[in-house]
Amino acid sequence: MFAFEGRAAAQAAAERPKTVFVTIGAGSFGDDEGSLGGGVVAGGGAGGRITDRIRIEVAVSTTRHSQLASISWEGRPTVVTGRGLYLFGSTSSRARVFAGAGLGGGHYAGTRTDTIVDRPGAPPRLERVSYSVNGIVTEVGGGVDVGLGSRLFMRPEAWLVMMGGKATHGLEPTLLMPRSVVSVGTRF
Repeated sequence: MFAFEGRAAAQAAAERPKTVFVTIGAGSFGDDEGSLGGGVVAGGGAGGRITDRIRIEVAVSTTRHSQLASISWEGRPTVVTGRGLYLFGSTSSRARVFAGAGLGGGHYAGTRTDTIVDRPGAPPRLERVSYSVNGIVTEVGGGVDVGLGSRLFMRPEAWLVMMGGKATHGLEPTLLMPRSVVSVGTRF
């Protein structure tokens, strides 16, 4: 009986081609020299089904990060991507593994703070520089799409987001933003 109900819910979900979702999780931020801190990822998106195995969606996400040290970095990368998802497994399954890739654009606004000691025993002084970077974003990732009835779904997922751009104030793209998130949404 439970297997039949699961298949019925999966079939009903497959008949609903559009989705909207919200995303929350954790991510980090770095450039070619290493990590520049991490923070909470928040976002959302909408999409549609092309076939039983292929979906497309538009997603937007942002993260506030900080790394406090003698050279401190704080900022907020925001990315918008169009992505394609390929779902594996049976369409009657309630949980389906997926892999995806996307392309889009991003904006990063940040502040670099240098702590400088001019001579031994002198109090440190701070030099702050604000900057921004715009660039092309690519992403690859995957997860599991879990149906929670005929309309609702949950997706634990992981993405590696990469943003190009021009080097500025010691920040050297390609910028790397690995993310582990959970998306929750509805199909209609």
